[in-house]
Amino acid sequence: MRLGTKRGKIFYGWWIAIACFFLSGGGVGILINSMGTFIKPVSEAMGFTRAQFSLSTSLSSFAGMFAYPVWGAYMKDHSIRKAMLVTGILIPVVLMGYSFCTQLWQFYLCSILIGLMTGSVSTLPITALINHWFEDARGTATGIGSCGSGLAMVIVPMVSAIITSQGWRMAYRALGIVFFLVIEGAAFFVLRDKPADLGLTPYRREENRAAELPPVWGLSRAEALRTASFRLFLVLGLLSGTVNTSIVNHTYACLTDIGITAARASAMISLQMLVLMLSKFSLGIVFDKAGLKTGFLLSVAGYALAGAFLFGAAYLQPLAYAALICSGVGSALPAMSMAYVARSVFGNKDYSGLCGVMLSLVFLGNTIGTTLNGYIYDVTGSYQLGWVLVVLEAAAMAVLFFLVLKTAKKLGLAPQQ
Repeated sequence: MRLGTKRGKIFYGWWIAIACFFLSGGGVGILINSMGTFIKPVSEAMGFTRAQFSLSTSLSSFAGMFAYPVWGAYMKDHSIRKAMLVTGILIPVVLMGYSFCTQLWQFYLCSILIGLMTGSVSTLPITALINHWFEDARGTATGIGSCGSGLAMVIVPMVSAIITSQGWRMAYRALGIVFFLVIEGAAFFVLRDKPADLGLTPYRREENRAAELPPVWGLSRAEALRTASFRLFLVLGLLSGTVNTSIVNHTYACLTDIGITAARASAMISLQMLVLMLSKFSLGIVFDKAGLKTGFLLSVAGYALAGAFLFGAAYLQPLAYAALICSGVGSALPAMSMAYVARSVFGNKDYSGLCGVMLSLVFLGNTIGTTLNGYIYDVTGSYQLGWVLVVLEAAAMAVLFFLVLKTAKKLGLAPQQ
């Protein structure tokens, strides 16, 4: 009998959570959290403005905005694993394609192709898999699966070192190879779509195993879109994506702008990603133990403080360290925290469909955040106004979150732990 296929041994869902750790390392750690490292060196080498090249990253998010609902509908009735096995080959080809680009439109094309496929290997399939495999301890499992995005703490210094020694083109090729090994390895050797594939049922704590599984509950995608609560939730997703990429995709450039060396900046980004990894795991436990409100507001507070400290770092450089720590905490918001709210407030009746729509708004926010902060830099010569906007957007998210809960309660959708 294989390890983990019986309750008496390690429940196989925990191996799924570990596989998701590596999937988020590729789908988020590489495709989202590491791409900002290229903004400054590629812009300078190719003669682009930062706003022009930042648009490349934004177009990836824009394409993802349209693709995520499609992936959500697909994953409701089809194999997530099979999709990953295919896109786990195609995405590395496109990553390597960046290294052959000589004109701006070619970067844009590669980014659009990446964006169309990102939904198959990032937050959506990870949270969908956890939703399939876990009835209890979903927060903890989601934290394990999502915190792999912090693998950027290894990837960013690697990319920075390769750019310095061999150029940005070779760095893109190296990312393609790493992505292929991570995604294909996890999907092929470990991943299984549902517990039933191994003759199991979703994970439940010992004291709950004798009881019947709770019924499917909540709203379908069509039903949710007709409610004010879910529409407010989508605005929340938009803001979370905007804040996320405003910080993540411009922090490296900001650090070097205020006099920090490239090597030290990449090490600091590694610190940010380490905190991100630890915070996602910790927040998963917080969601399980302390509840929805505490976990979500911790994420929002992380981003608000990150914006404030980045603003102050222009005058007192050591504040950049505090900013990166807080940013690591906040980075759990667009993926893990938003997905947890979706399941807890709107149910599991059509989880993939709901998350697909929500994540499309997150990706629209990603597009706005990256481009807007690049534009702010080009116009003003600094990121200071951008950091002020981050603080204001974080405050708006806290208000929206309580409005979502208030309007959901009127629909009889009390948050579930």
